[in-house]
Amino acid sequence: MARSRFAFALLTGLIGGCGGGLSPDGTKILGLICSIASQQAGFIELDPTSLSQTASTPLPASVATILPTGLPGAWFALANDGNAVVVMYSAVPAGPVVSPVLSQFIYGTASHAFSVIPLANNPVPIAPVSSGNGNLVEFGFEYNASGGSLDGLYPNLMLGGSGASFDLAGDKIFQPSEPSLGSLIFTPMSGPIVGRLPDTLVGVINRAGTRL
Repeated sequence: MARSRFAFALLTGLIGGCGGGLSPDGTKILGLICSIASQQAGFIELDPTSLSQTASTPLPASVATILPTGLPGAWFALANDGNAVVVMYSAVPAGPVVSPVLSQFIYGTASHAFSVIPLANNPVPIAPVSSGNGNLVEFGFEYNASGGSLDGLYPNLMLGGSGASFDLAGDKIFQPSEPSLGSLIFTPMSGPIVGRLPDTLVGVINRAGTRL
């Protein structure tokens, strides 16, 4: 089985490998690389059968750079329109730096292009998670692939994050343990809490949204 150095990095977590996911059309495995030590970030693409590398797209300096003193943490979640929502805490966009620093991006899996996601009253975003059908991505904000819209005005930091899970249709999302509220089940589109659980760090909702 042929594996490039970057493929090995993705699969083992070395040199900044931050995990991978299958593209919406199933033709490629996408892997996010983000290394504070080498100040490098970008996406690699692998063939799903051979795991050989087929493409590499670095994060261009014209969009953002990785700080050597930046915070660890880099994640992405795929939407069904071929876009990936990317959060990298160590990334600083090009141009004038404002506080807090914007660290969220859209990566087009077809265009191989990065762009900064503009957010109003920007708190630090959280790890993105996508619905089973890929229509919604929650990262403290909401990206709606079918509507082509981004809710960047009204953050809800109780939606998304590491360990969260969506059902297939995006009707329910499990939110891991939150210090003051415990673990919760939300309906993302309207936002109300529909269930509470004992503190749980990681959970998986079934496709129908009926069991956790």
